[in-house]
Amino acid sequence: MGSYHIIYNPVIRDRVKKESSLSHYNEMNVLSMYALIGAYQQEGYEWTDELQKRGAGVGVIWRDGRPFHSPCGIRMNLALPFSLVEEAMDCIGKYVFVQKQGNAAA
Repeated sequence: MGSYHIIYNPVIRDRVKKESSLSHYNEMNVLSMYALIGAYQQEGYEWTDELQKRGAGVGVIWRDGRPFHSPCGIRMNLALPFSLVEEAMDCIGKYVFVQKQGNAAA
């Protein structure tokens, strides 16, 4: 969410707008809106810091979002084979977003 294009050529600009609108990629939904709101609160800073530590601990590396003007975000390079993206997302799911004993949702 939040990618922008500056395209001076009107033919190319119209084509890019049409193609990008088909996926609804850059449209806000309720979950992403509340995630964004939460990320800019103190609890969001703590969560992001803990998330960077946990990912690195299991071999999934991302970059701090601050160099990309996103102090509460992370940046991951996914320009790699899909099988490696799946492996990384699996590691994140198993080891980063793990709920501690007693905190599992009912």
